[in-house]
Amino acid sequence: ACFLAEGGARVVLIERGVLGGTCVNVGCVPSKTLLAAAHTRHAALTNPFPGAPTSADTVDLGALVQQKDELVRMLRQTKYADIAAAYGFDILPGAATFTDPATLLVDGRPVRAKSYLVATGAEPHVPAIPGLEQVDYLTSTTAMDLTTLPASLVVIGGGFVGLEQAQLFAR
Repeated sequence: ACFLAEGGARVVLIERGVLGGTCVNVGCVPSKTLLAAAHTRHAALTNPFPGAPTSADTVDLGALVQQKDELVRMLRQTKYADIAAAYGFDILPGAATFTDPATLLVDGRPVRAKSYLVATGAEPHVPAIPGLEQVDYLTSTTAMDLTTLPASLVVIGGGFVGLEQAQLFAR
């Protein structure tokens, strides 16, 4: 969008949810923030240098989640809203629907363009596990919103997101 706006194109970004996309809101940024906190505590607990004492008290997950949320809000503003303003393009809130190949409706209002780039984001996959719908399960997104640590946790999925979540909660 910035490249196009710099080149003189008229650019409009449409956002139906929260500005910032997957990485800033529910992916890389919150995950790495909480992983860094878990690493810091783990390093203090496993300090191999008795001559340089450290301490690690109990985890206040609510405070960590609040810190993560503050970082996400700040990045949403500086990396998206402020950049859009600096490059002179609008962010239009609403849900988009194509009515034909040349017309896009945003909450009923037509928006026409020569080209459209559709970036839909991502959401956690919920596998078809018998009985899952009858339990109060977490996703990688909702797990990062917990305010108290669970007594135990099973992570289903061995991709990078599952591994990050397993490491985060294990530490």
